[in-house]
Amino acid sequence: MARPLLLVVDRDLDALARTEGELARRFGADFRVRGESDSTVALEQLRLAAERRDPVALVLADPWLPGVGGAELLRSVRTLHPDAARALLVPWGAWADRRTADEILRGMSHGDIDYYVLEPWSSPDELFCRTVSEFVQVWSRTVENRRREVVVVGAARDPRGHAVRSLLTRNGIPHAYLDRGTPEAVAVLRSVEAPEPTSEDGPLVIWLAALGGRVLLDPTDVEICRAWGIGTDLGGDGAHGGEDEVRDVDLLVVGAGPAGLAAAVYGSSEGLSVVCVEEQALGGQAGTSSLIRNYLGFSRGLSGAELAQRGFQQAWVFGARFVLTRRVTAVQPDAPPDGAGVPRFRATVSDVGEVRARAVLLATGVAYRRLGVPALEALSGSGVYYGANVSEAHGLAGAHTVIVGGGNSAGQAALHLQRYAAVVAIVVRTPDL
Repeated sequence: MARPLLLVVDRDLDALARTEGELARRFGADFRVRGESDSTVALEQLRLAAERRDPVALVLADPWLPGVGGAELLRSVRTLHPDAARALLVPWGAWADRRTADEILRGMSHGDIDYYVLEPWSSPDELFCRTVSEFVQVWSRTVENRRREVVVVGAARDPRGHAVRSLLTRNGIPHAYLDRGTPEAVAVLRSVEAPEPTSEDGPLVIWLAALGGRVLLDPTDVEICRAWGIGTDLGGDGAHGGEDEVRDVDLLVVGAGPAGLAAAVYGSSEGLSVVCVEEQALGGQAGTSSLIRNYLGFSRGLSGAELAQRGFQQAWVFGARFVLTRRVTAVQPDAPPDGAGVPRFRATVSDVGEVRARAVLLATGVAYRRLGVPALEALSGSGVYYGANVSEAHGLAGAHTVIVGGGNSAGQAALHLQRYAAVVAIVVRTPDL
């Protein structure tokens, strides 16, 4: 496979040479760097790359290219290379130009661009290189290949495979999913000596390539989380390995969505002992979002899984403990020790037992409503998905998809899936979105 492409398109030849040189200096060892001054030529190169299935990581375009403008060019990139990062390349001070600012805002609101990048004006230009590195890092997490930290091999459209993909995605575990029977899957299964390497219906195999090459066969969610070092009980976890169980804490947080994670961060940062219990995965419903752009401090936006991971890591370094794949089944008042002091609560956690806490914060969030159509529910996880536009996007490449719902999540799913699917239709029971 060809090295991934970094393409810059700029009508200013001096600026083009500076940008191309800076990209080659920092990224030339691992990426192909190409500069073009003509948008028509650049678009043809992108079409050829799509035909050859050559990866494109990033396209930077001058907003005011003659002929095919920068935003229009990047709009084409969105469908030719759905995973590629796209940004308008502007000179320093361009933010004060109303016309340029309007072009950036319009491109972002339409989803044609991810952001803007300031042209390098010195060498080395660390701000430029850092910005490009961030784009490349996000792109690298979308690449489907067998050289990933975790590789999952399962049957195509397998409900269990879907559940595992969702679990890994929402918990921020980088991975690739390979369909059984494909050459890539057969090669992986043979390399790890898994059973039935050529079968299309064998067991689900998880290869933890980054963790010593451990192999899991048909694992449960608990086994997957434990293997990655995510806590599933009150003993040692990834943050506090080897420590004894903690069943008496200051704060018990139920739910690890944005509210629960924030509570874990603020509580633990103030010196409280905190345990956060989550039944499914980090991030809650927000964790399934392909892009969140209205969260303070993230002007380019970030995925729900990335936001959840950042919150988890922040609470982690303050000493908060997390218990995933478990649910709190009961909470009741508990008499204070020796009949005196602050009233306490006693909570029952499934498969874990009881936890006592001075305070309990409920951040249980919401759940998707089910359609309740038996014929569709029977296909759940194998063609019918609830809030899975991120984990299933690549698997829907070229498919005809229907989104049921007209709220924010439906609109966002449509924008994300149209980069991959051949047709995306939204079915809404009300007259408008």
